[in-house]
Formats: sequence, C-alpha cells, structure tokens
Amino acid sequence: MHQEEIISSMQGREVIYAFFSDIFLFLADDKHIMLLKEILPALKEICSCEESAVTNSLTLLEKYIDNYIHAENKQELLDNLNLSYTRLYCLGNGVPLSESVYVSPIHLTRQETEIEAGKIYRLCNFDMKHNANEPQDHLSYELMFMSYLSKGISKHLSANNIQEASKLTALQKEFLSNHILNWIDEMCMMTKKIAESHEFYYPLTEILKSYLKADNKYLETLEF
Repeated sequence: MHQEEIISSMQGREVIYAFFSDIFLFLADDKHIMLLKEILPALKEICSCEESAVTNSLTLLEKYIDNYIHAENKQELLDNLNLSYTRLYCLGNGVPLSESVYVSPIHLTRQETEIEAGKIYRLCNFDMKHNANEPQDHLSYELMFMSYLSKGISKHLSANNIQEASKLTALQKEFLSNHILNWIDEMCMMTKKIAESHEFYYPLTEILKSYLKADNKYLETLEF
C-alpha cells in the first residue's frame, strides 16, 4: 500500500473512531445522524457483510436514517432516541460502558484497568478535553484515543517521519487488541438483551464490533 493511501486511510479512521466515541458519550443530535449517513457507506464496505447480524444492522441503520431525514418532526425522533440512550447507558440495570466492568471476573469495577488506560493516554499526551465525568477506560475515551492515534500517524507520514508513524501504529495494534476488543463482544450481547436498543443502538454496536475487528486485521497488514 502506498504511503498516500495509508494517509488517506488514517484520516478516514480518525473520523470514524471520533464519531463512535461521540455517539456513546453524548445524547444524539442532528449532526450525529448526518455524520452517520456520511460514513455508513465506508462502514458498509469495511465491515464483514457475510455475517447476517452485520447485514441486518446496516439495513436497520439505513432505515433509521431514511426515516429521520423524511420525518416531519425530527426532534421527536431524537427525543425517543435519547430516551433509549438513557435506558441503556444511564441506569443501574443498563449496559456498562467501561472496560473494567467487563474484564473483572465478578463484573465489579477494577481500578487497575482504568489506571492502565490513563497511563497510556498520558504517555501520548492524550486528553479528551471535555467535562464528561467518566472513568478513563470508558468506551468513548478508548475510541477517541484510537482516533487521536490515527491523526498522529497521518501527520507523521505526511512529514515522512516513518519511525514515529510506525511506533503509533504498533501502539494502536496493542491498544485495540488488549483493551477494546477484549470486551466489545460482551457489551454487544448485553445491548441486544434490552429491547429499547433494537432500533438504533444495538445495530450501531454490532457495526462498531465488526468495524473494530476489520480494523484490527487492517493494522496487521501495515508495514513501514
């Protein structure tokens, strides 16, 4: 793969990871839905459409976007979507969004996981720069870190700084394998069990899971 193609790919990955980070941290708004519309063709191409769950999820998201675009009252749809978000991620019997909950044998918060994530962030001068009060191993932070690293790789490659680009790529591989991919399957299964997720958030999580696995394979092909 030519260097220019890798730069373009990294720029696309930066946008995709940033979108997923945002949508799992904040209540959805018009910008989120429109950005999803823009990136969905790329996700469709990247994700494994051989799996029926992925194909069905893409269809459901396309249907949701189409209904939203043609809705007379878009705010009503967003309000319902935000009620689903609250049910899923803000209540005690909902779906946890922190890695430590999943990697702990008894599903209790394990402080070591959050501390480890924080150390990695600081080594790379990564800061979410917002007021959300979430643990450092929150899904949104981990996804934004991947976006941040993608931007760094793109910048280093554009400056022909191959060694630094290679280091960040290796870090991405390690972080994706050792952190996000360790718990995304279980999070997806938990999301599926809650009926309020089936219109939007479960298919979105299924697509995220497929994208992460495809992206992991992509990173394995990169050599500088």
